[in-house]
Amino acid sequence: MVARAAEPPAFFIVGTAGSGKTSLASSLTEWLARKGVIAETVNLDPGVDFLPYDPILDARDYVDVYEIMREKGLGPNSSLILAVDILAGHIEEMRSVISESTGDFFIVDTPGQIELFAFRSSGTYLAKELFWGDKAVGFLIDAPFSIEPMNFVANMFLQSAVYSRLLLPLMTIVTKEDLVQPDEISKIRNWTRDRELLVSEARKRYSAEKFIHVESLLRSIPDLPFLSRPLVTSSSTLTGFIELHAELSRLFFRGEETARGPVD
Repeated sequence: MVARAAEPPAFFIVGTAGSGKTSLASSLTEWLARKGVIAETVNLDPGVDFLPYDPILDARDYVDVYEIMREKGLGPNSSLILAVDILAGHIEEMRSVISESTGDFFIVDTPGQIELFAFRSSGTYLAKELFWGDKAVGFLIDAPFSIEPMNFVANMFLQSAVYSRLLLPLMTIVTKEDLVQPDEISKIRNWTRDRELLVSEARKRYSAEKFIHVESLLRSIPDLPFLSRPLVTSSSTLTGFIELHAELSRLFFRGEETARGPVD
């Protein structure tokens, strides 16, 4: 039996629907491959229609959301919840695939509905029992969505909640850098480093009632280190991938490119 510590580490890509999880998983896998790093993708979203990458393990091979809808008479959301619960019941079959991996690490594409992975017991069970090596989380913040102060604060709150559930090393990854103006990216960076700037922006934009709500929510979020160190990326232009790879190397391989050491 393979020792848990001997297995490749797993990098979970987590975020709200549309934040760019699948695009990042695909682009990062290809980018690493060109550098000689073998990152094997895992799809844990049983409801996805199309994947731009070829996963080593695909949730859809073990559970069919549309069949659940037909057989159980459930709507899409209820079917996805049941699908992830059923998926957890296939842990031994999936473990047999994961345990045969010869890659450097796994890039895990989690469900579009963040609650299915981070807040349901079946999701956290999969994270714990399917992957036996080291683990880390990349929480995606959609840049076009987050230039609005209220949305940015909501993402911070959600990110803190995900951390409290998983208690794994976590990095903040701002996505879609190419879809916003440079000054808006600078504003997002500054908000992460100085919350008073975010409070000031909210005061200028919102009515008194909404401002009080945003400020109260922001004050309730703990000052966690990852919230003030965002990595800004684009899956289209590959901006930030060098920095992302460096952070993964630090977390998983003590600064080396892989557990094997540097690659040619």
